[in-house]
Amino acid sequence: MTTFSADTLRLHRSKEIALPRAGVGIIALGVIVVAVACVSRLSYLSRPFDGDGAMFSYMGKLVTDGGRFGEDLVDNKFPTVGLVTSVFWRTFGDWWPGYVIGQLILSLVASIALSRQAAKSFGQHAFAPMLLVSLTLLNLNSLVTAGFQLETLQAFFTALAAMCALSALTSKDRRDALACGLCAGCAVLVKPTGGGVLVAFVNAVVFATVANRQLVRDSVGLLVAAGIGFLFPLLVATLYLIESDQLALIPQIAEQISGYAKNSSFAAEDLLRPFIVVALFGAALLIRGWVYRRRAITSERTTRSRKNPHPGPLPEYGFDKLTAGRESKYWVFAITWLLIEFAGVLMQRRMYAYHFLPLACPAALVFAAIPRQNSFGQLAGVLALPLVFSIWGARDVVEDARRRVDTAPVVASWLSDHTLPGERVWRDITPQVLVRTDLRSASRMQLTFLFMNTDDSPAKFSSMLIDDLRQHRARFVVVPSDVEKHIDHQTRYVFELSRIPARAANFERAWRDIDAFVRGNYAVVTTIGNETIWERKQP
Repeated sequence: MTTFSADTLRLHRSKEIALPRAGVGIIALGVIVVAVACVSRLSYLSRPFDGDGAMFSYMGKLVTDGGRFGEDLVDNKFPTVGLVTSVFWRTFGDWWPGYVIGQLILSLVASIALSRQAAKSFGQHAFAPMLLVSLTLLNLNSLVTAGFQLETLQAFFTALAAMCALSALTSKDRRDALACGLCAGCAVLVKPTGGGVLVAFVNAVVFATVANRQLVRDSVGLLVAAGIGFLFPLLVATLYLIESDQLALIPQIAEQISGYAKNSSFAAEDLLRPFIVVALFGAALLIRGWVYRRRAITSERTTRSRKNPHPGPLPEYGFDKLTAGRESKYWVFAITWLLIEFAGVLMQRRMYAYHFLPLACPAALVFAAIPRQNSFGQLAGVLALPLVFSIWGARDVVEDARRRVDTAPVVASWLSDHTLPGERVWRDITPQVLVRTDLRSASRMQLTFLFMNTDDSPAKFSSMLIDDLRQHRARFVVVPSDVEKHIDHQTRYVFELSRIPARAANFERAWRDIDAFVRGNYAVVTTIGNETIWERKQP
């Protein structure tokens, strides 16, 4: 027979209060959020291997097949990207739905994992908003922009690193710190800004140590463990680069990436993007932190007074938790992480919409950490606009896929039927062909987007392309049927060209050189859509 003391019953009551059940409204909102997330992501099934998705999956294939940067590919990414994306290629190959569904699953795992830890660190009030907001933002259609992207991978690893960091701050367990470092190291392999979460963890540990000198020994252990974990993926990547003879390329690639950022076009309207993000996030904080402040305090005190005439202090998830001393380290971590990720977005200069995706989890964490009782109205008011934008964007993605004829699958099929395995071909955005065939690229320069890097990039990379075509004597080359129309479209609608006349002129000159070389050495074989396949003339 089990007996309960008065203290046990009081503890039981307090736990009932500290672990509120989700209301019907919150559950309904959760169902809507998950449904919209699925619709938003799965809309990209209509655009297989489109844009960056083809390049990143091809990088995985390149690593799997033993290819190398500098010899088989030149791009504005480090070779370590292929190490990570090779997992997807080995798993899914050229089955596009696997990439889209896989990234949807990663966003779900990241949201759930970090939400559970947020509830343990900040209180149960943080679980629902953390889960719903992160799920919404990680799958916001206007930020996703592709079925397979690096930012989703980066957000996944940094979310897991943040989960381990918060756990380590609570438990002082070095294994949690080690896991934090491991995840942050994997994020860095995807994009260098992925290391920001580890910097935030170090900052929080130092803050906690300054506040309590008795934690020095534990803090040193945590920092050492995190450092070891962080260095392990980097060591593995370094060994791979040495073995594949690519390590010497890293400074050159870093300089190329730096030039890509520094030479970005800039206009006053570009300032609106970060300001819009800050304004929307500030509005969300205002709704949760200010509009609902009185209801949270009054409701909690009323509930407790009915159950206990002498309620004592508010429970851990109540209003007083915001200023609780033991929680300061969690707030330092969350705010530092958010600021570092935001700085990383600004440092990329071009600030494409998908660059803001890594802000999703730290922004959701700061929002959820504010101690408030959750309600359908409060969370729905914050999520309504992004949910509508996601549905709207998903519709546009599907409609655009219906209107636009994707010639890449047909071109790839034609080339596969008229070549031998391993034969070299070239087409602008060659990866869209290479992921569907057993062919190889006839040039390291596989997409002319690199022409947009700097003012001298068009001449540099077009010369590389022509030299490679001469060397490899590619049998087939695929170029736009109307080169003049292609040049006009790019120089009108690509900001890096329309805003920089000198670069646009060099772009035009580069494409005319490519067109002249093709016409002088190749003959037309067939036309597919708006692309023409040329075959090398026999001597």
